[in-house]
Amino acid sequence: MKSKSDDVFIEKKCNSLIVTFSRPEKMNAINLSMRDKIWEALELVRIDQEINAIIFTSNIPGCFSAGADINDFGSAPSIEASRNSRLKRNLWKLLNNLDIPIISFVDGIAYGAGAEIAMASDWVFATSNSMFALPEIKLGYIPAAGGSQLVLRKLPHSEANKIVFHGSSISASRLYQLGLVSKIIQSNEVNYLIDEWCTMLIDFEVEKLRKLKNKFLIISNADL
Repeated sequence: MKSKSDDVFIEKKCNSLIVTFSRPEKMNAINLSMRDKIWEALELVRIDQEINAIIFTSNIPGCFSAGADINDFGSAPSIEASRNSRLKRNLWKLLNNLDIPIISFVDGIAYGAGAEIAMASDWVFATSNSMFALPEIKLGYIPAAGGSQLVLRKLPHSEANKIVFHGSSISASRLYQLGLVSKIIQSNEVNYLIDEWCTMLIDFEVEKLRKLKNKFLIISNADL
């Protein structure tokens, strides 16, 4: 199965679902179209019980995602319509409660929603030049995709406070030291490693894998 839009590719490889961001002119800033495609991917995970993992990546060198597209802010016809839309399609709650492993391959910047996708992942592989940030405070917002909760659960408070309250960026190397990044990789390894993970996961029994992830969610109280 392969689905394509201008800004997101969704492909099932072995039994893993690969979501590839592809919006170079906006550094993969997540607009409503991309949000809808990510929602479709997460819904597919719920419907297709054979899917054993979801993998987020980008085909734009040096950029995972610059975060939410602020040009979409305020584009709803009313505040009530915007609120109802978010409640109907609570993308970030669905992501943070997904019952399969989530893997992110980050090469370059992962800001805002991009960093939040990475923080929601069970494994994060990042290149040495990758930088992560929650810069919303600089724009007068707060992280709205679970970032302010996730960063406190995944990092020491001193680092979490700096990221959230200063909007400061933090390197992949530092996050590797802190345990959020699983491994520092090379850019030219990404496709190979994705194939390797897809091949490895096919040997696991999906039902047991989903049950195990659900237990982890319960233990970590991941209902964001």
